[in-house]
Amino acid sequence: MSDSAAHTQELKRMAEQVASLTAELHGAQAKLRQQEAEQSKLALIVARTNNAVGLTDAQGRMEWVNEGFTRLTGYTLAEIRGKKPGSVLQGPETDPATVKYIRDQLKKGQGFSVEILNYKKDKRKYWVAIEVQPIRDAAGKITNYMAIESDITERTNAERMLRTTNALQRAILQGAGYAIIYTDPQGIFQLFNPAAERMLGFTAAEVVGQQTPAIIHDPEEVVARARELTIELGHEVKPGFETFTAKAELGKPDEREWTYIRKDGTRFPVLLSVSALFDELGKITGYLGVASDLTHRKRDEEKLRAMLTELERFNRVMLNREERVLELKHEINQMLAATGMPPAYPSVSENNQTKNKN
Repeated sequence: MSDSAAHTQELKRMAEQVASLTAELHGAQAKLRQQEAEQSKLALIVARTNNAVGLTDAQGRMEWVNEGFTRLTGYTLAEIRGKKPGSVLQGPETDPATVKYIRDQLKKGQGFSVEILNYKKDKRKYWVAIEVQPIRDAAGKITNYMAIESDITERTNAERMLRTTNALQRAILQGAGYAIIYTDPQGIFQLFNPAAERMLGFTAAEVVGQQTPAIIHDPEEVVARARELTIELGHEVKPGFETFTAKAELGKPDEREWTYIRKDGTRFPVLLSVSALFDELGKITGYLGVASDLTHRKRDEEKLRAMLTELERFNRVMLNREERVLELKHEINQMLAATGMPPAYPSVSENNQTKNKN
């Protein structure tokens, strides 16, 4: 091959290499531009997100925060840069155990997720869910920590109120002197409070999820009540669970006296109020029965009736006795008058004269 041909071939090879390098450079530039665009988008998302985002150095000192962090806490980057977040945001009611857990995880170089009570710049308390992850370099060394925080104050307060309400409901159910019984729409016991246990002799474990009110009611009373309701409501009410729910389903009050039957078979009177419970769509979710034992009241009423009866009898006896005394006094006066003597009981004579004139 001549020198000219070899030179030409070498130039061609070099041109191909330049073209290849140029293509690679263009590809790298395009990839870099794409990465920059993606990073810009990511930075924009991080900056504009409602969540608070913060970046610390390896020692946990703040280097950068987004606008969401400032909106949530009230602190700007200038105010918090170089400080550890906990030293600024934690306060008297922040849980020490959670703080210790955070410190332990950071010492281990591990990420974590926690919920914690923090304080805003104006000292108002707020709850946040925090996720923290370490950022490592190519050698695996931690260079930064990134934290993403979301405000869960409203949710936490709602959960706390729900827990308080549930605790209050449990206390009411446990301490109530009334038997409180809740059934599902089919009539199966779902709740049987301690007062119901004491009153009826059944334990909640024996009846909840297994039995219906049929075990504590007199069947004859249920049949008689079904007949009454059929006439009152204008449609057939069948004896059984429907007897207790027919009026409640219509939103009408249903309170009346019933006979309860204990586990041992003994009977006692109760005043039972039944209500239907509805969900937000108006669908019945169950029935609530509240019953009070009328035994003592009935006993007191019977005593009162007996006392009134005795009092009436006594009044009649005393009235008859008083009339008889007056008659005897009058007879004595008459006898004395017949002998020419003055009356022993002038007032009786005067009363008789007045009656005669009238």
